[in-house]
Amino acid sequence: MSSNSPVDIEIDEESYEIKAIKAYLTKEISISDLRTSLGLKRTQTYRLVDRYREHGPAGLDSKKLGNRNGAYPDSERAKVIEIVREFYADFGPTLAAEKLEQDHKILIGAETLRRWMKEDGLWVDRAGRKPRVFSPRPPRDRVGELVQVDGSYHRWFEKRGDECCLLVFIDDATSELKLLRFVEHETSYNYMACLRSYIESFGCPLALFSDRHSIFRATNPTANGEREPTQFARSCGRLGIKVICAKTPQAKGRVERANRTLQDRLVKELRLRNISTMDAANRYLEEYRIEHNQKFARAPVDPEDAHQPKPNESLDSLLTYTVLRKVFQDLSLSFNKTKIILEDSSLSRRAIGKQVTVALDLWGRLEILFEEHPLPHRVFDKLRRVGDASAPVVEHKRLGAALNLANAICDAEPHHFKRNNHVLAGFRNHFRDPTDPESRELQNAPPEIRRQHNGRPRAPLGNHPIVILEGRLEKPQEPTSLTTTGVAEAVASDAPDTSQTPVLPPNFALPPSRAEFGEITVDLVAQTIQRRGEAIHLAPIEFRLLLVLIRGHGRVLSHRELLMEVWGPDYLERSHYIYIYMGRLRRKLEDDPSVPCHLLTASPVGYQLMGLTMLESDILGLSDGFRRARREWSTRSISIREVLPPI
Repeated sequence: MSSNSPVDIEIDEESYEIKAIKAYLTKEISISDLRTSLGLKRTQTYRLVDRYREHGPAGLDSKKLGNRNGAYPDSERAKVIEIVREFYADFGPTLAAEKLEQDHKILIGAETLRRWMKEDGLWVDRAGRKPRVFSPRPPRDRVGELVQVDGSYHRWFEKRGDECCLLVFIDDATSELKLLRFVEHETSYNYMACLRSYIESFGCPLALFSDRHSIFRATNPTANGEREPTQFARSCGRLGIKVICAKTPQAKGRVERANRTLQDRLVKELRLRNISTMDAANRYLEEYRIEHNQKFARAPVDPEDAHQPKPNESLDSLLTYTVLRKVFQDLSLSFNKTKIILEDSSLSRRAIGKQVTVALDLWGRLEILFEEHPLPHRVFDKLRRVGDASAPVVEHKRLGAALNLANAICDAEPHHFKRNNHVLAGFRNHFRDPTDPESRELQNAPPEIRRQHNGRPRAPLGNHPIVILEGRLEKPQEPTSLTTTGVAEAVASDAPDTSQTPVLPPNFALPPSRAEFGEITVDLVAQTIQRRGEAIHLAPIEFRLLLVLIRGHGRVLSHRELLMEVWGPDYLERSHYIYIYMGRLRRKLEDDPSVPCHLLTASPVGYQLMGLTMLESDILGLSDGFRRARREWSTRSISIREVLPPI
């Protein structure tokens, strides 16, 4: 047989199962041998033999062949694709599935619709999309023609301080850092302050290039589809500066790359100089900016400076927060939760029922303008606060300290019950106590109870108890007793004899003003914290949480108790707040936050403050005393000995 002759190959098309069943039918093997060879039970073996006898080899095929397993019919698929192509061609699969269910009463899974849309070319998933190509843009020719601005949130001080934001102004023509400043947050006021410093140093740039932050671009258009300028954009418009918003981060890649460089180099420079506060860092930034520009800046294509000269008008009047407010019949208007009362004049009377311009500059100065003319006014703060404690009420140094404590209490009080539409706003403090029956009734106060309390704010100052020291003079025949009869009687009384200095009873001691644990010193009146003489900054909520822990030092404070004292009754179910702020306190106050020595966790109950070596004040305890005094003021007089907690 030659090597090129074809080879006949016989293909056996019968399967092993068919041959075995044929051998059984021809009595060559028994049913037990057939069961063993097929690996089936006796009943299933007989069933296969019967199906082979009835249908032949085709009877051994699975009945599941050809079934669609609950798949949609082709007609249903074609109907859905036609609707999507006509009405929802640019919709994503998830939104298109929702609209099919809402408007067409067709219930279909989003993933099924996604598969159909991909098969018909109506949807391309992320993996199938072509990557976007960002062609490089040539830089501007002149200095000051375009300045890129951005804010970079980062842990610039690593674990030595809080996270903050670095505002960066970089020139597009030279890649030169024009201005750097650390701020707590990226806000319109901070950008205005930086722009003011930039203009004073270099002049007005022709344009600013930023991202689409709500500081530079209004997020929601008006009813006619236009976007009103933001406060920052309006101020730039007065200065003749154009604000350009980039659509992608790659468009303003110069400032993005500068941020990446700063997050590497500047962090290490701050570490080498042991800088851990924003004030110290801002003082160093000018030195770093000069060194950075020497390494990375380049010469512009055109040496001409495009900066415009500083305007003749004051920058403070141009960089303002401006809103329109309506003047009421009583010559008043509302702004920033305060009432502004205009002085009575012919111009002010013409403004009644019309809108005036309220302008607030960077320094907090308020100006009311009507027809471009300023209106004299005075501000009436609707939130009553304790006045300046430095002004002597009587010639007694300890009373000044007590007023300092009361002032600190007012600063620590939360504002969300005082200046909003909460159902409990305007009621006394003990109405917010969840353990008080009256408070539980007012949690869902019906309209009749609101009408009964008239939804009014807290009672005027004259109706509140004024806690005055009940002291005695050194000469017992001339006693002096001042109780809570009101401020008017105390002021109207004769001035005390300066030769007779009032003294407190021997068994009475005013609460001191400091607490210490470890290397931390807390001044409860001035609300300052120091570690080895270096100031530590705490946010208001963090400081309030620390005060609660100081008051309950040595014992475990539950999560519910901490939430009630720090945030109020509306936050009793948000225990994650405790975890977040305790972590922040540990990072600021503990030497090793991962192994705390003072702020300890008593799992799963709560937290406790340990190692308090000196407790000299209890502001929150005094606050409790004041709250207890308010509840009892209508029945009797309260002396400060009954208000102060035991020392």
